[in-house]
Amino acid sequence: MISLPEWDSDSVVRSRRRTRRMYLYDAARMFSLLVIPWGLAAVFPVDGSPVFSFHMILAFFCTVTGLFAMEAGITAIRKRRRRWLLYRLFSTLPELLLLCAGTMLWWLRLPVHVALAIGIWWAIGVFLVLSRYAARRWAMKEATLVTKDYRLFGRQVGRALKRAKHDKASLFELPMDSAFNRRTIMALVGHEPEIYVGAEAKRVLDPDELRVCMAHELGHAWAGQYVGYELADWVRRLLFVPVFAAAASTVLMRTAATEHAYGVFIFLTCTVFVWQINAWAACLLGRPRELAADVYAVEMTRTPTSFVNALVKLSTPELENVFPNVPDTLGFSSHPCLMRRIKHVKTALEASEEHTSTGGRRRRVR
Repeated sequence: MISLPEWDSDSVVRSRRRTRRMYLYDAARMFSLLVIPWGLAAVFPVDGSPVFSFHMILAFFCTVTGLFAMEAGITAIRKRRRRWLLYRLFSTLPELLLLCAGTMLWWLRLPVHVALAIGIWWAIGVFLVLSRYAARRWAMKEATLVTKDYRLFGRQVGRALKRAKHDKASLFELPMDSAFNRRTIMALVGHEPEIYVGAEAKRVLDPDELRVCMAHELGHAWAGQYVGYELADWVRRLLFVPVFAAAASTVLMRTAATEHAYGVFIFLTCTVFVWQINAWAACLLGRPRELAADVYAVEMTRTPTSFVNALVKLSTPELENVFPNVPDTLGFSSHPCLMRRIKHVKTALEASEEHTSTGGRRRRVR
């Protein structure tokens, strides 16, 4: 049975303060993206010509790229994370370049027919996936192989749940100066999964806690609800952005915004809104997947106490999004707050035990 962790008053106050700062910072970043188009309108003489529109789209993405590089550089200097900075630049700059090209294509064909918008987005998506894959593989090359025969769940558990073929994995350890967070735990799922563990995570977690975290990562692909969540997420990826972009383009045309000198700035503002709504949808779809992976991890390892201890240890340095709050309830974070995750697993285990107990009594009655 899971026991909820106890927090001292100082930790509660510190956590709530850091959580507020986190969400305020995210809100400020979103607001700055909405302000950039109108800042450009105030700086450059507006003439409304097609060439001017393309220049403004390019200037918008150049400004976003500059702000991103400055933000990442400051963070890297403060935390002394050179390889993290290289990874962030290598993974994000190609995406901004592709999004800039896609935005120009959408503006060129305004109003964009839905089929054309979808085609443009799919073409961009292929290169987005390839760039992300290349950046991640580059960052993973620094990992050191610990063992190719790491026992995930134990022989008895594997046979009982018919997961014997997934009962071992290749375990890699990331160095302290890794491009990823030092408390990262991630998995590449396959017949024999590859699991990557940050040096700090391996140091602070005991073997049972580390195993339940690995099971959580694998639960994203092996949990029972995986297919439904993955299908909904792919629908979002393939259709959400182009349909919203086409809808925004149509609205702009019907209001004759493109004939107005400020049409391109309105278009860029709508693009930012679409992208932010897309990010929010990604968080909303990610939350049930995280909860399902939590339940899977505890059911497979049968170590609920280790699950709670691991979450507490991994969240202790920053203590962000630990307790329920309004932005978390609205789904502005991909991972539900820590206490919500623990309570969800507790409820799921109690329901499972009650179902098992009821079924056992029925069999005896018969």
